[in-house]
Amino acid sequence: MRILRVALLALAAWIAPALAEEGDALEIDLLTFAPGQVYWERFGHNALLVHDLTDDTSTIYNYGMFDFEEKNFFLNFVRGRMHYHLAALGLSETLWFYDTEGRGILAQRLNLTAGQRAALDKYLQWNVQPENATYDYDYFLANCSTKLRDALDRVLGGELKPQLEKVPTNATFRSEAVRLIWPDHALALAMDFGLGPLSDRPINLWERSYVPDALMDAVRHVRVNGGQPLVLDEQRLLPNHLPPPPSTLPKLAAPFLGIGLGVAIALMLLARATGPSGRVSFSALGTFASFALGFGGLVSLSIWAFTEHWAGARNPHVLQFDPLCLLLMPGWIMARRADWQQAPAHRWLSIAVALIGVGGLALSFFGPGASTRHWIWLALPMLIALAVAPMLRRSP
Repeated sequence: MRILRVALLALAAWIAPALAEEGDALEIDLLTFAPGQVYWERFGHNALLVHDLTDDTSTIYNYGMFDFEEKNFFLNFVRGRMHYHLAALGLSETLWFYDTEGRGILAQRLNLTAGQRAALDKYLQWNVQPENATYDYDYFLANCSTKLRDALDRVLGGELKPQLEKVPTNATFRSEAVRLIWPDHALALAMDFGLGPLSDRPINLWERSYVPDALMDAVRHVRVNGGQPLVLDEQRLLPNHLPPPPSTLPKLAAPFLGIGLGVAIALMLLARATGPSGRVSFSALGTFASFALGFGGLVSLSIWAFTEHWAGARNPHVLQFDPLCLLLMPGWIMARRADWQQAPAHRWLSIAVALIGVGGLALSFFGPGASTRHWIWLALPMLIALAVAPMLRRSP
């Protein structure tokens, strides 16, 4: 082992001067692009810019490339088997593209030694080759930001990761993802609903740097190579003309509870109706509520059981958005008839799913469920109404 270590040190001493000489003519910038208006642009973006002074060429290494034409692209997206790749792009066309979209670009000149610059350049040139460029994408763990963060940590000899890991944040994977995509309200709510408790633990700055803006801010405080700042200077290449993402999320508990109570009250009031329109409305609302709750639970279970979206596993929403609610639909469809009487199986099943929902509320106080309790306030009043309203039905 000692002989091997001596040999490696000797090899490094032999290679280092050559790398240093190569790196003297290189400048490397971390580029951070402001969020865009299309849903996949909402999270922002980043890349590495390598400028070679010997021939005045600039190459942007972009880990965020994907292809809609890839075979089974959308099926892979649903299943959590996305494939992204690294591409080398020109600076002028990149500036033109982001300028037309009104998205700002900030460049941070990195304070790397000549040897580190040369090593990073060689690694990127190797990584961009077609046989090496593709990687398995994970929104939180392997994306455009984490891949270049890891490349920087690699050439810094592991100095980046421990500095960022020791910095706690008040963010979670969920809070950052939903906040950034919040301008697309429907998609943000769908993402919030689909994420499970694994996305709710507090994350440190290393983990939060899956967000490009977070990495941009994090490197400002990093010290490398004997205490020198990692960022030498910053330059804005393009101004930003788009509104930034919200810094916080709105409180959803009150409006969700209002919707849930509204449906529940309407269902119980319609239970007292005796006319044809009242019976049809009672039947339609009960059917719709059963379908919405049951289908939501079926989606949550499917994400957990049949996809590789680890952040959607063990979703506690299935205790309120219960797939068993789908079994209530035939009974509610029949409730439009004037002579409808609730079957015992339908009654006991509706009571059971309501009790399961109440149990889920109790469990939410013993874990990280507070951040998504608004979904409970939406579903639970409807579950209770589905159990109680048929008992209020007037006899013909």
